[in-house]
Amino acid sequence: MNGPALAATALACAVLAAPGPPLRRLPRQPPRRRLPATALAATAAAALIVATAALMTPAVALSAALLAVAVAVRVRAGRRRRAAERQTAALGGALEAMVSELRIGAHPVRALTVAAAEAPDVLARVAARASLGGDVPTALTDAAQRSGGPARWRRLAAVWRLADQRGLAVADLMHAAHTDIVERQRHRDAVAAQLAGARATTAILAALPALGIVLGAALGARPLDFLTGPGGWCLLLGVGFLSAGLLWAGRLTDRVLEVS
Repeated sequence: MNGPALAATALACAVLAAPGPPLRRLPRQPPRRRLPATALAATAAAALIVATAALMTPAVALSAALLAVAVAVRVRAGRRRRAAERQTAALGGALEAMVSELRIGAHPVRALTVAAAEAPDVLARVAARASLGGDVPTALTDAAQRSGGPARWRRLAAVWRLADQRGLAVADLMHAAHTDIVERQRHRDAVAAQLAGARATTAILAALPALGIVLGAALGARPLDFLTGPGGWCLLLGVGFLSAGLLWAGRLTDRVLEVS
């Protein structure tokens, strides 16, 4: 067999053996559900913690778990606080748009719909219920139960109910509500700035035990051998006090911000 015939035969075999397009040969399969990246990271971290704890003494494992829980609680509280701040900023912008619409004579439901377009994550459900003829103060009260700052939503519900019952101008009341939110957020930012020093002090005090262990190891005292061995329960007691201090200090600063 000469060269061209051999090449043609090989090409024919390749064409016959090659699979066709997947969408024509096989029915379309539903997409597989994939876990979110955060869930995968949490699963991997949990597996790593379990594997590490299996190699530790009970006291060291309990100390690591206790410290991890304290840090996780504080991280979660920080996320809730930042989410509430973003929601407050979005609500302030939405109320500003709503007041602008009311000033030019728009119907309150129409103004609420425009405000929901400016901040769909904040006012979408309220605007949908209002467009269907629902009770807006009740919708605002329901939104308060799902938000990070329920007091703001309850004040809005009271303002809207006052306008409905007393026949007052909605534009003036919403403008007052918007001003109240802006001033409260400004005061909250000022309080948070003043608390920055206290938060930094808490972080430094929490890091001092670890610094002492590092200095002790540098001086040749071998503190890790003691803490992971016969002194494991001392480690557990110290980590317990440290975790309690972190949670207590964080709760104090959070309550100050909640009051403000």
